[in-house]
Amino acid sequence: MDTALVLQLREALGHIDDGLHKLRRILAAQADQHRSTLMLGRSQLQHALPVTFGFKAATWLTMFQRHSQRLAQLEERLYVIQFGGAVGTLASLGSQGEAVQRALAAKLGLGVTPTPWHTTRDSLTESVTFLANVAASLGKIGQDVVLLAQSDVGEVHERAVPGRGVSSAMPQKHNPISAQLLTVLASKLAGHAEGMLRASVHDHERASGRWMEEWGIVPEAVVLTGGALDLAIDLLEGLEIDVDQMRANVEASEFIVSEAVMMALAPHIGRQRAHDIVARAVQTAVGKGISFHQALSSTPEIADKLSGKELSSILEPGRYLGVSDAFIDRALANEESPATGTDS
Repeated sequence: MDTALVLQLREALGHIDDGLHKLRRILAAQADQHRSTLMLGRSQLQHALPVTFGFKAATWLTMFQRHSQRLAQLEERLYVIQFGGAVGTLASLGSQGEAVQRALAAKLGLGVTPTPWHTTRDSLTESVTFLANVAASLGKIGQDVVLLAQSDVGEVHERAVPGRGVSSAMPQKHNPISAQLLTVLASKLAGHAEGMLRASVHDHERASGRWMEEWGIVPEAVVLTGGALDLAIDLLEGLEIDVDQMRANVEASEFIVSEAVMMALAPHIGRQRAHDIVARAVQTAVGKGISFHQALSSTPEIADKLSGKELSSILEPGRYLGVSDAFIDRALANEESPATGTDS
C-alpha cells in the first residue's frame, strides 16, 4: 500500500508542479507589467511607504519559486519503494531480498532507501506539510486581494462571473469570493499538516493503526491543494488591477513619505531627532488641516536644512521606492534559472 501511495503521489504532485509553473508565469508577467504601478505599502493594515504592484507580485512570485525548489528536493526522498516484508527485514526472501527490492524499484522507476520505511513516515509527512505550505502561500495572496478589494480601498477586483460573489440581498456588492476561499483552504490544509504529524508517530516495526489516519489526510490534502492552485490561477488571470485608484490612494496619503523626509534630515541633526521633528510636523498638518509640505516648511529645524525645492522632490512617492525595481529583476531572473525548476 505504501508503494502504491507513492506512485499515486508522483502523478498527483506532477499536476501540482504544473500548476506552480503556470501560476509563476502569471505572477512574473504581472511583476514586469506593473513594476511602475505605484500603490500604498501597508504595515499592520496602516499606510506605510510607497511600493509598486509589480513589487507585490514579485514577492508573491518568489514564494512559488521556492515551492518549486522544495518539490524538486522532496522528490528524491518521497519517490522511493517501500518493500520490507512483515517487519522490514525481508527475511522471507532470504539472501535475495535486497536484489528483489532493487529490481522492483527499478521496474517502478522508484528509488531505494537504506532501510524500509513503513513506520518512519517523515517523507510522507513532508509531502503533506509541503502541500499545506503551498496552500498557505495561496492564502496569503487571497488575503491581500480581499483587503485590496475592500470598497474603501478599491485597488483590485475579481473578474465578474455570473452568479459568483454576488449578494443575494445587495445588488451593488461583488464579493471577492475566490480570494476568500483561498484563505479558507489554507486554514484547512494547516489542519491536515497537523493531523499528518500526529499520524506519523508509529509503534515499533508495524503500527497498530495510526497509519490509517493517512488514508483520509493525504488524498484530501492533494485534492484541496490542486483545487486551490486552480482557483488562484483563475483569480490572478482575471484580476482587474485599478492603476488609477492605486495612484489616487497614494496621493491621498501624503504622510507615507515621512520616512523619506526623516532620512534626508537625519545627516544634519541625527536620526532620532529627525524622527521626532517630522512626527511633530505630521501632527501639525493634521491638527491645523494644512498640507504636509506646508507643515514641514513651517518647521524651523527642517526649513533650515532642506529647501522648499528639496522638500517637493522628497515628497514625491515615486522617488522613494528603494531598490524594489532591482528586486523585481532578481525575481524575474530566477524564472530563467534551472535552479527554480522552471521550463521557461
